Amino acid sequence: MDMDEARSRVQWIHTSSILAQIINSNPFREGEAVTPESQNPWAAVERREEPKLEITWKQLRYRWGYVDTPESLAKEAAEEAALKASCPAPDSST
Repeated sequence: MDMDEARSRVQWIHTSSILAQIINSNPFREGEAVTPESQNPWAAVERREEPKLEITWKQLRYRWGYVDTPESLAKEAAEEAALKASCPAPDSST
């Protein structure tokens, strides 16, 4: 962000606060109170969400350079078996 953009953002924060106060001070206005963020065009830019990246653990492990060795695979299988053994199976009779 350069200095011009930062100055514009600060000025809009100030202006949107004043606009919200003027709108909310109208005694004949009906409805909910207006927030300064709803009057600020820069707030809409900041609220925009970026698309989320879908990635699996296997892809992450590959990305980080983790190499599956027979020892690591055996360790993971043992941990998974221990986890299954510690959790009882759900009762399917009901």
